Amino acid sequence: MNNSSGKQYWWQFWVQLIRIGGLPFQLSPCKLPQNEGPKLHQAAAHNEVVIIFNPGGWGDAALSEATDFAPILQGIQKTLESLGYQSIIVPYSRVVPGLLGKLAATKEQLNSFKHTSEIQTRDLAELSKNFPYKKFLVTGFSVGGGLSGKTLKNIADLPNVCGITVGVPGWYSTHSSEKSLVLNNGSQDPISVGDVRTVAIHVFRCPFRWLRSRFTNRSLSLALAMQFPHHDYPWSSPEVGLPIANFLANHFKSQPLSPRGTLRPPASKLPEPFHSPGPG
Repeated sequence: MNNSSGKQYWWQFWVQLIRIGGLPFQLSPCKLPQNEGPKLHQAAAHNEVVIIFNPGGWGDAALSEATDFAPILQGIQKTLESLGYQSIIVPYSRVVPGLLGKLAATKEQLNSFKHTSEIQTRDLAELSKNFPYKKFLVTGFSVGGGLSGKTLKNIADLPNVCGITVGVPGWYSTHSSEKSLVLNNGSQDPISVGDVRTVAIHVFRCPFRWLRSRFTNRSLSLALAMQFPHHDYPWSSPEVGLPIANFLANHFKSQPLSPRGTLRPPASKLPEPFHSPGPG
């Protein structure tokens, strides 16, 4: 067993242990996310590229709250604009608000987004079919990247969908391909590469860092004290901005904009009206 597979094994071991320990919780009903299809359909109708953003954490963060991934999203939009594409960012809310939503989010994370990925896969398949002349970029950071990776694997055959995942925790499988870019800070991110020892030591030290900051002028919040080394992804980093820009240049060929800033498909090829897929 090599070092990489060994780390992956220990990640999976601890996740399985948590799943077994929380068996009653696992058997509880799962409150699935609200229907995001109409929101995505409207965005595709008025833009050439729709950037679907799967947030980290619980999965209900508004775009204004995603400060860790916002610079990357802005960099993506500016790069697409330089290539002649009009784009819009649409956060994909995978949980309902409130405590029930957070419980459902926790259950979905433990089960590698079994239900949420199925719903998102159907949404994107519907978009790809109804808007064959538009492009869809699935993005995700940290835990949200776990959902993005699973969805991208399910829809690998859709010609107008590609994706970028950043800082995906090691217990989730990622999907790296010609159409899917996976970033882990050059294998330095301990969460992404599955460095259990480094993560465990950092978690152990976190409360002491927070307490020590109370007696200094730093006064760290618990979230900042918990921040892992190399788990931040600034656009200016050579491990982030440059590979993303190159990836986009390869998949979004430079093109002139129409007078209104959008591409117009032939009248005979206009998308059909949206029909929200039913459950199942």
